[in-house]
Amino acid sequence: MRFLQLFALLLVLPMAMTPQATIAQSIDQLFQQGTAAHRAGDYQKAESKWRLIIQREPKNVEAHYRLGRALRDQGRFDEAIAEFREAIKLKPSHSYAYNGLGTVFDEQKKFNEAITAYRKAIELDSRNTHAYRNLGMSLEILGKLDEAIAAYRKAIQFAPNDADASYSYNLLSRAYYLQKNFDQALATYRKALQRDPQDPFSYNGLGVTLLSLGRVAEAITEFERAIQLDPNNYTNAQNNLREANLTLARLNPQYEVVYSQPRSPSTGVSDKALKSTALILTKFADGNNGRGTGWVIEREGSTVWIVTNRHVVGDEKRKQLSKQISVEFYSGDLPDVKRPRYSATIEKITDFDEEPDLAVLKVTGVPSDIQKFTYHLGKVQPGTDVHVIGHPINFDSPWRTVRGTMTGYNQQGKMDIAATLAKGNSGSPVINEQEEVVGMVVETLNNRDLAPDPNEPTPMSGSNLNATSGYGKAYRIDPVIEKLRRWNLLK
Repeated sequence: MRFLQLFALLLVLPMAMTPQATIAQSIDQLFQQGTAAHRAGDYQKAESKWRLIIQREPKNVEAHYRLGRALRDQGRFDEAIAEFREAIKLKPSHSYAYNGLGTVFDEQKKFNEAITAYRKAIELDSRNTHAYRNLGMSLEILGKLDEAIAAYRKAIQFAPNDADASYSYNLLSRAYYLQKNFDQALATYRKALQRDPQDPFSYNGLGVTLLSLGRVAEAITEFERAIQLDPNNYTNAQNNLREANLTLARLNPQYEVVYSQPRSPSTGVSDKALKSTALILTKFADGNNGRGTGWVIEREGSTVWIVTNRHVVGDEKRKQLSKQISVEFYSGDLPDVKRPRYSATIEKITDFDEEPDLAVLKVTGVPSDIQKFTYHLGKVQPGTDVHVIGHPINFDSPWRTVRGTMTGYNQQGKMDIAATLAKGNSGSPVINEQEEVVGMVVETLNNRDLAPDPNEPTPMSGSNLNATSGYGKAYRIDPVIEKLRRWNLLK
């Protein structure tokens, strides 16, 4: 009898143990799959894996933490905060959960709350280099440059030779630049390049600093190196190179001959439409040049008003406006270096994070052949052919016209435009066959830029945005005109 009981027990034990072993193995696999999905940028798939783990193990701290990251990277910030806080509740000493919480506050532009979270992360782990870097970026945005520099130095101190050291040096260099300590910025950018000779951001930063010191030819070399390393995506370096080339052409008549060949725009629309479309040039506090598009909405005497996107003239992350804005108008075969440039001021602008993303510029002394666009109110039917005029960075010549199709409306009511667009098309007029404006481009990609590390927030500049896309999103003209009328800018 005793033998039969033991035999029965031996039969039952494997059955009892096998499901637990299977679950443990399955959770390990889910972790691997979730991690791989997140690294590949498939945040929805990563989310599904972390949720499966939490269903089986509701108190799995790491799953809650990683779910928070996946939700953050989908822009679902409130849900992300809840998951990071759940991870902290389950493990109060989880430094990286506090760091994750800070990155969400950064995305929400709640920088003081982000700073509190990063400081807590550092208190729990004094060697958390991600938290030091993130702390520095938030402090920098608030203008606390000395404190930001101290944070970046700590990140370097604890990880002087790891894979992210170049990034830490890059951030430190920029902070020195913002302090106008150009010599220290140059030296620090060069330290970054010693650690990573293939880093385009450091080459661009070096070029910006050299340009500020009047060393234009040297700056051009650095911008060219940055673009060579990242030819398709590095928006800032391409804008900076263009401005540096124009500067050198104006200073050096011999160089001007090379750079002043006439450039013909793409065809497909009238000269009148091209002249009504402005090239907007900006310069920001970090020395980087920006480029966007606007179009004339009103004219009175020699003064015109141009509508564009707020993010063309403002740094959405720092909530700072460009310190220098100028515009150029289409001048036929006149080469770039000969084209007149006009100073512009911001007449009206929506608040940061407010919809619609609009700004209106005022320009005086404009030639009489620059006239306002007409527009057509009402919904555009899906399948309608349109033209988009703009200044994409992937073409040397501005005033590029591309033909596209309005394919439909998204959940926010924006038009989806199937056309080859790029950075620089923000603010572009979308016109119908009668050359009436029916919409305005507001983004060329619905894309959350990957941070250098999932433990860090979106980079502060648009420097690593994908340059070109096969579609864009545009406002219908109706809400744009409604806002302009509320601002009393239309006759």
